[in-house]
Amino acid sequence: MIDPMKTGLILSLHFLTLLVRLARPNGAKAIVTENLALKHQLLIA
Repeated sequence: MIDPMKTGLILSLHFLTLLVRLARPNGAKAIVTENLALKHQLLIA
């Protein structure tokens, strides 16, 4: 069974790392590029 506390902790950690990456110079561009690369990889697989 999925533990809601563990899931919430993982989601909050992902959100915090996203905010840290956005705060860096060219952070938004890096995140968009990574998301496009992941999407492309999923389409190929």
